[in-house]
Amino acid sequence: MRIFPGIRAKMGSWTYYVIKMKMRDLNVVKFAHELTQGDALGDTLQRNLKESRAKGAIVSYLNSHEHRFFNSIVIAAIGGDPSWFEVNMNSDPRLDLIAGDPLLSGAFGILRFSGTEDYYALDGQHRLMAIKELTDPSSDSYITRADGFENEEMSVVLVVPPDTTEVVARERFRRLFGHLNRYAKPMDNATTYIMEEDDVIAICTRRLFSAHKFFKTVGKQKESTVVYTDAGKNIKPGMTHFTLLEVLYSVNATLLSSRERQSSGWGSDEKTLEDYIKLRPSDEAIDLFYKELANYWTALLKAIPDLNTEPSKMRNHDVVDSDDRGDQRDHLLFYPIGQQLLAEVARKLIDDSPTVDVTNVASLTAVLKPLGNVQWDLDKAPWRHLLLTREEKRTGTVWKMRDTDRKPAVNVAQNLVLTFLRSQRPREDLLAEIKAAWKSMLLLQGTTETDDPEDMWRETLRSFKDVHNN
Repeated sequence: MRIFPGIRAKMGSWTYYVIKMKMRDLNVVKFAHELTQGDALGDTLQRNLKESRAKGAIVSYLNSHEHRFFNSIVIAAIGGDPSWFEVNMNSDPRLDLIAGDPLLSGAFGILRFSGTEDYYALDGQHRLMAIKELTDPSSDSYITRADGFENEEMSVVLVVPPDTTEVVARERFRRLFGHLNRYAKPMDNATTYIMEEDDVIAICTRRLFSAHKFFKTVGKQKESTVVYTDAGKNIKPGMTHFTLLEVLYSVNATLLSSRERQSSGWGSDEKTLEDYIKLRPSDEAIDLFYKELANYWTALLKAIPDLNTEPSKMRNHDVVDSDDRGDQRDHLLFYPIGQQLLAEVARKLIDDSPTVDVTNVASLTAVLKPLGNVQWDLDKAPWRHLLLTREEKRTGTVWKMRDTDRKPAVNVAQNLVLTFLRSQRPREDLLAEIKAAWKSMLLLQGTTETDDPEDMWRETLRSFKDVHNN
């Protein structure tokens, strides 16, 4: 016999109980694929249950976080003889004020099971697998768990079917499993970065909003005028923000991923970035990371004055091939594709400098200064037809950021910029190699006489000629 304190509730046709269970009690719970009794679809469910995730990341979380917490696991109970024993709230004179409230009637009590039931996890299977791993004396993880974990308590939503056959009960639970997983939606990345309190990249990204002059939200402004904070990675027409939160996070991760951290690991225990961001570092470490990141952005803004321009004037494809541009431009660094490229190039320039001091803005600015002399206008070489492409429509020619083979095109662009910034005069054989790669990636459909690749390459050489000398 097993008894659990809980609350009884009802939704739709389901009666369910929110009960308190000890971690060790969850060892009797089976996984959803076992509801199918070994058929082919059950095998598919079993494959989708990723042991590496449960026994790696989630076990590590439970082992390492003093403030660990899970939301409820949803469990189905089939068979046996469950009985609900209501606790009479009217017997306590301290509750006289709320006696008779229909919300409380029959809500509190004890759920008793005979011990012959079968339990299946309908939601929270990876959490369940991690808990089993840590409470099983035969597992490797058991010995690493601090004493007492098996007695910690977990909220469980226990769903009991109406009095029916086991075949019908299994069918209903399979349907419920589908509903729980079909309509469950994980947080989007932007929301995760806003809420995350372990990920040092997210923490430092948020701190830019409150502490860095360029990103800082002032006054009663509820939203950043510089960073679009809703979900998404693409700049929409008419958007006045400099960048998007998801893009800024990625750029910040690149800026902080020094060559040393990539090769030797993050933190004293030499973790990969993927592992490091799962455990909050000390406040002192966070402060150091933030100061380093803030220095990178301050130096970039000093080295590339264009970044301080109003974004609405720097992101206009309509000015391409136009004789009347006014104060409008189409600037690569005001698009996500260009901002990520900038971060990659800046990071490598900093890594290549043996004397740079990342705690000193002047030192960083000196290293990054050549970036301010690069020709970033998309309608000019080397970006035209490489990252900005032409599309013919019924209404005429439309220019847009490249869609097809974008990653290899960006890699070519990044390599090209780095080659010229690393050397005032690259070797001829290296130039020939880069030219061939660049030329192979050009999308030249619908080109005019001004789009001859040889002419564009000569224009590229001229644009990079003096990047070190201004």
